[in-house]
Amino acid sequence: PGFYWAGCYADPTEPFFGSDLFQSQDIGVTYNAVQHMESEAVIGRSATALASAKTCYIDYKNTVTVKLVDPDESLDSVSELECLNGANRALVGAELIGFVTATLIGTGTYTLSGLLRGLRNTEDYVSVHVIGDVFVLLDDSTINFLQLPLSGFQTERKYKLVAQGGTVATYVEEDFTVSHPTLRPFPPCDVYGTRNNSNADILVSWKRRTRSLARVFGGTGMPLNDTTEIYNLEVWNTAETILRDTVQIIGATSFNYTAAMQTASSLTPGAAMHIRLYQYSTLIGRSYANVVTV
Repeated sequence: PGFYWAGCYADPTEPFFGSDLFQSQDIGVTYNAVQHMESEAVIGRSATALASAKTCYIDYKNTVTVKLVDPDESLDSVSELECLNGANRALVGAELIGFVTATLIGTGTYTLSGLLRGLRNTEDYVSVHVIGDVFVLLDDSTINFLQLPLSGFQTERKYKLVAQGGTVATYVEEDFTVSHPTLRPFPPCDVYGTRNNSNADILVSWKRRTRSLARVFGGTGMPLNDTTEIYNLEVWNTAETILRDTVQIIGATSFNYTAAMQTASSLTPGAAMHIRLYQYSTLIGRSYANVVTV
């Protein structure tokens, strides 16, 4: 449990000597230094709004232009293979992307293209971009992780990033609700429905994803990261009205939605069905939904 953070000086002409992250657990009455930052991150803002796109492939249709705070910083292009293998990761708004090409178009301004979209469980933020989105280049040497206790879930805290030797009281505070997104399970993927022509039942099946690093050909299943494997399935209509409350599935990656269930949900048996599928964590609740039509 915890969160990633990064920072840079607002004035790029100032030499960087490090910063400290201060935390308050008493609504800003007192602050304590909790972590030190040795190197400032490459940070900027988007000058264009990144358009929505599907995930799981390289998006060559859309681009995003970003202007860096420090014009002396630079962004580099990589090959497709290097990008697929983890190079050039960045945060744009709340979406984690990868980019193949960085084209310099002005002082400290780059257009990014060849994009991997919605990485690391940020699929829900692919379509919510605006001009002025924060941009952060993700680099091991400049991105920091602050570990927090699990007991702090949903508590309110305040943070200040203070330049080395600065006075804490003169810096602006940031409100923060501890939500432990690093523990939230990924939504299931590869959701599909198989119809039984004899009775109009629909067998909904899916695959589980995991946050853990694991060998794909290791001979064992993907780590669960929880005590129990639980999924939630809901049925909706196209008007965003729920037709059937949550069905809980334990220890299985399929569910047979019978013709009788479909009728009870005001559906025509065998017709297209709009579902929202979640993996449930006993620690912090649901994943984001995988919204599909089967």
